[in-house]
Amino acid sequence: SYLASVFFPFGRQYSLKLSNEWSYGNGYGNTHSLPFFKNFYAGGANSVRGYQNESLGPRDILPPNDPIGGNKRVLASAEFFFPVPGTSVHNRSMRLSTFIDAGQVYGPGQRIQFSQIRTSFGIAFDWFSPIAPLSISIARPLNARPGDQTRAVQFTLGTLFMY
Repeated sequence: SYLASVFFPFGRQYSLKLSNEWSYGNGYGNTHSLPFFKNFYAGGANSVRGYQNESLGPRDILPPNDPIGGNKRVLASAEFFFPVPGTSVHNRSMRLSTFIDAGQVYGPGQRIQFSQIRTSFGIAFDWFSPIAPLSISIARPLNARPGDQTRAVQFTLGTLFMY
């Protein structure tokens, strides 16, 4: 996986974050694919907001056609952070943002096609509470296709740990 993020400050209270991720995995030795539990997924509050968690990309051919992930993932995001109106200039525990997310997952044998990438835009509220970080986003998919599972409001509590 290659993950890059860059922040551009605008004064003391505003910043722009641009990020992208390119991920690829494959088998080793006599194994020609990833184990199913190591597949990449996209969609949801931590990748492409506005789409159901882990819903983008290849699906099982048997009903209920659950997402099965893939061995390639492309993600990109642009997010502009600003203070919550009415809060103190020194308040660093809450912030608002507007964002544009994009991403898709591809299975073995599938070529990365940028025409398949799903995009969304929206607003988000982050609160670094004394208990755990809380994030709430409201997003609208820009190019959802029939069969895509969308979700306008999403929230996370705590930190996502990757293994």
